[in-house]
Amino acid sequence: MGLERFVIIAGAAKCGTSSLFQYLAQHPAVAPSQPKEPNFFASDENWARGRAWYESLFEFDPVQHAWALDGSTYYTKHPDFTGAPERMLEFGGEYRIVYVVRNPLKRVESHLRHRLMHGKITADTPVEEAVVQTVIDQSCYQMQWSRYAERFAPEQLLLLDFEDVTKRPAEVLERLCGWLEIDSGYAFKGLGQVHNKSKADGVAYKVLEKLPVSKGVRNLIPLWIREGIRNKLSKPLPNTAKLPEHVRDYVWRQIRDDVKRFSEAFDFDVNRWDLPERV
Repeated sequence: MGLERFVIIAGAAKCGTSSLFQYLAQHPAVAPSQPKEPNFFASDENWARGRAWYESLFEFDPVQHAWALDGSTYYTKHPDFTGAPERMLEFGGEYRIVYVVRNPLKRVESHLRHRLMHGKITADTPVEEAVVQTVIDQSCYQMQWSRYAERFAPEQLLLLDFEDVTKRPAEVLERLCGWLEIDSGYAFKGLGQVHNKSKADGVAYKVLEKLPVSKGVRNLIPLWIREGIRNKLSKPLPNTAKLPEHVRDYVWRQIRDDVKRFSEAFDFDVNRWDLPERV
């Protein structure tokens, strides 16, 4: 029998999704995917691999497991990667979809730090080039989450705040397990440990990237394998970078209306965040 029940941690990127995935993956009623981000419903390449490929990523035992766990943040990277909620419905099954959000300015800050340390931008890159549209879009939570709210029932969707996931993980997991109707008293280990910290490419990875291998050959290696190698050969970064005031103002102008719509549509108190103005 194929997989029929899925917990999807759909994003947002840089919002503690890796930590939440690693915590929930400990639960004996949950079968996590390997890798954490198969991006099956977002990637045209992976979607084309079909049902059997996706199901092979889970060591699912129907006697033990109630849910298969997928933690792909590409599912909320619309419009760069679109069609994820529609493909879930086409694939079939029962879904519980989790979206973790944080202060959108701090999310952008973390995203820009990631781009800076991977050499995609420099300290001198103009704001309009550094804060590319995909960075803005991933902090437009209303745009991203409404695509799921329009297609799934409210009881299938769960909004979480980054601050709760990082500061009160035990409470979040108890709530999450209750929502999934699995043992909410399970003793999770390593709560508070941060997973998937921002990293800079290590020397070894940079050497590998410069080897005389054609782009065509490199692209034969699946993205998740390439990213896994990159992660293994990278080093953690200190969490010190802050958005300059002019960049913060620029980002806020781009996302302000979406923040207001998000607050109104989902009754989410955005004023808990340190925003330039009350919404």
